[in-house]
Amino acid sequence: MAETSIEAIPKQKSTQLVPTQLVRIVFIACFIAISAVVLWQTYYWSQKIGLEEIRERNDHTLNLIVTNLQGELSQFQYQPALLANSKLFQSVLLDPASGPTLNGLNRELERVNFLSGALETFLVNKAGIVVASSNWAADRSLVGTFVGAKPYFQTAMHGGLGRYHAISGPPDAGEMSYFFAHPIRSSNRQIGVVVIRLRLGSLEERWLAPDHETLVLDEAGIVFMSTRSDWRFRSTASLNDEILSGLKRLHQYGDQTFPPLNISQSVGGNIIEITQSQPPNSQNSSSERTTRYLLQQKKMTTAGWRVLILAKLDSATLQTNISLIVVSFMLVSALLLFAVLYQRRLRLQERISLQEAAQANLEHQVEQRTEALTDANLQLRNEIFERHRAEAELHKTQAELVQSAKLAALG
Repeated sequence: MAETSIEAIPKQKSTQLVPTQLVRIVFIACFIAISAVVLWQTYYWSQKIGLEEIRERNDHTLNLIVTNLQGELSQFQYQPALLANSKLFQSVLLDPASGPTLNGLNRELERVNFLSGALETFLVNKAGIVVASSNWAADRSLVGTFVGAKPYFQTAMHGGLGRYHAISGPPDAGEMSYFFAHPIRSSNRQIGVVVIRLRLGSLEERWLAPDHETLVLDEAGIVFMSTRSDWRFRSTASLNDEILSGLKRLHQYGDQTFPPLNISQSVGGNIIEITQSQPPNSQNSSSERTTRYLLQQKKMTTAGWRVLILAKLDSATLQTNISLIVVSFMLVSALLLFAVLYQRRLRLQERISLQEAAQANLEHQVEQRTEALTDANLQLRNEIFERHRAEAELHKTQAELVQSAKLAALG
């Protein structure tokens, strides 16, 4: 009987094996699903918060850059109009053969240019020829240069304020410059133009930053200012034949060919990818490298430019990775804690089951032994009763024998 109850213990465990395994499978499936949702939400919100921080920070930077550009241009914007009222300018344009007046004008332009901080200041007659210039004494003086085809001259000769940016010619070939031109009038007619040229290239050095790149685009989408020299004079949009022929005719950007800057935009338009060729000494097996940026832009309506800030996503990516690592660590810790508690619970249940089985087995053994003792007691009682009955029978027989002997003696 005891052996039967002991064998019942593993059978009881086997009946619990299937539901225990099912609980584990369901728990693991739920944990994986919940972890996936939690990690996705962590990635989404960390990325969103990181991008929003970059956007807020660089929005301020973008406003500063645009303000800086506008301020740089505005400090020279009204100088041509002031110079156009000079009687000296008018006298030289009305009487070009006046030698002493022309020499004095060259020196006056040199003095005014030095005081204003401009790169060059020069006077152009109505035929488009530079008749006097602040750099008159330089080896590559502008005096005698034809600028009649330049848009700033054309606009000024039609009575407006000429604005134009281009790669300047001598003496600083290859440098990006900006031109302001204002008409000079006499007797209600245009007799010439005064032009101020300022340097734009120096501004790029002020915009250098480790976490973003700054670009300035013209109306055709050509990058003419950039904190990265390899992006300068590259196109962000397709250029048709009319635009290319105009650029070539005006020689606005010199002999540049405007290779495309390979930009691909996301659906929302805020995240862009720029694909670039790797340098020859790159250790990367791929010949191209794609970098993601957060795009922010602002228009300068008066100049017809677009100022772009391309923010690197390193900080947002780092913040997202840290958040994912922390959340993953928390999920793994929760899983390990649950596993430990679950194992302790299983061991406790197993211990309780073993104790209950041992207790049941002990009770069964006690019950069997009690039953055996009861049977033994009953058998002993029966034997005692039989002995008492046999003794009574013996005594009765002896009495009868004695009586018989007495009767025989009386006989």
